[in-house]
This record gives sequence, C-alpha cells and structure tokens, in this order.
Amino acid sequence: MTIKMMCAVFATVAVFGLAACGDDSKKAGATAGAEDESDEAEETSSPQKSGPPGGLRGKTTYTGEPKAGVIKMTRDEKCAAQHQGDPTQDWLLVGDGNTLGNVVVWIKSGPKAWKDAATKTAPPSAEVKLDQKGCIYIPHVFALRAGQPFSVVNSDQTDHNVHFMGGGSNKEWNLAQAKGAAPITKPFAEPEAVPAIFKCDIHPWMTAVVGVFGHDAFAVTGKDGAFEFKALPPGDYTLQAYHEKFEKPMSAKVSVESEKTVDVAFKAFKFE
Repeated sequence: MTIKMMCAVFATVAVFGLAACGDDSKKAGATAGAEDESDEAEETSSPQKSGPPGGLRGKTTYTGEPKAGVIKMTRDEKCAAQHQGDPTQDWLLVGDGNTLGNVVVWIKSGPKAWKDAATKTAPPSAEVKLDQKGCIYIPHVFALRAGQPFSVVNSDQTDHNVHFMGGGSNKEWNLAQAKGAAPITKPFAEPEAVPAIFKCDIHPWMTAVVGVFGHDAFAVTGKDGAFEFKALPPGDYTLQAYHEKFEKPMSAKVSVESEKTVDVAFKAFKFE
C-alpha cells in the first residue's frame, strides 16, 4: 500500500494569533483536512475588513516515520559516476522538531482587497531554472508565477527527456534534451490549482514538483518547515499546503486581523 493510500484524510491544525510588535496576543482556531473537489473558494472572497494589514506565518510538520529509499542509477553509468554510492530519494526533507520541507504552501482565497491587489501585480522578470544535474532535478520542489520566465537545462553528460505532467491548466508536454543541448524555454501560461509534476522517462527516478500561481502569496518550505506571508489585508483566508506523498492539499481557514500576525501549524502530514 502506498503512502498516498495510507495518509490521513483529515487532521487538526492549531492556529494561534500572535501579537506583532507590542500587541496583545489573541487566540483563534481552524481545522485542516484534505481539500475537496470544489473550486468554490477560488470564486468567492471573504467579507471586507478595514484597517492596516496583518500577516500569517507558520510551519509544516509531520507525524509518523517518513522513509525515503535509495536511487539505483546503475542503468546509466554516467549518472551513477556522479554520486558516492546510491543517493537518497530527494522528496524527503525534514528538520528538528518533525518539521517537513518540500511543501508548497499558498493562499487559495482571501478578501477582495487581497485578491484585487494580488492578481494585478505583474509576474517577476527573473527567470526560474530547473536543472538536471547528477541525473536529479534541481530543485526538487519549486514554485513560480504564471507568465514568469522559465527554462530547463541539462548539466549532465547524458541525455534526458523533460516530461511536464500538466495539472489541467497547462498542456502536458514531453521534449528530448540531449547533453549539451540548448535550454528548453516554456513559460507557464496559466496558474495550476494543484502543483504539477515533471519527470524524465529515460531515468524514471527523476521527478520534480512545480507550483504555478497567479499571485505572489506562495512559498516552498525548507527543512525548517517555515513559511510567511506579509502585508495581508484583514479578513478571512484559505491557506493550502501540498506535499507530493499525499494525494490532496491540506487546507486551513485563517482570520487575519489588522497589525497582527497569525501563526499556523500544519500538522496534517501523517506518514505510516
């Protein structure tokens, strides 16, 4: 049985409103679970609230014992030669206190003031690059804006193919990329509702996860599990978090108050 089949569908997320810079603390609550199939939250906004902006921050953590296997690269000697022994599968990134990395966290919906501002900003001009080095995708998990410059490069001395498994908004594509070939330049035209997958059909252990968004309120957690979103208009937000070993994103409803920062603890990632 796979991890996806065994993962818990519902779990509790503790949310605590913490005062920012001298404010009194205030407690709040929310429940997180696997996201349903409805996109209703994408189409609606929470009631407008007045006042200066606040923010939210938090961590992604896990329970259980996540276990990553090793990657056997013997089928391609040029891949194996770049590693001392068998490398560990690169989806597993954990830190002290059961923090979980490689999680894409984003705001799915919020008040009209946030939605209006978030969707009007232009995508960054900086190019996001996905490399193939040591027959591994680097970075393993990344996120960017729809319309932001994006390319895939091959730093290896072996051939690859780059297979984007579209999540529904952007078409699937599959292109060969030989050693020394020019970068593949294919920006994403539309946001994806859920992070999508890259794979290499030549080297089946090679995968990467990409989140594509229509705004800047997204993050990819490192091994400390930390994320933060600042300058948010007061109101009710839906926050989501996705890890590739779980079938659906986890959700939390969070109320942001003026000049306060809400702490969100995503504890729903249960490995068995």
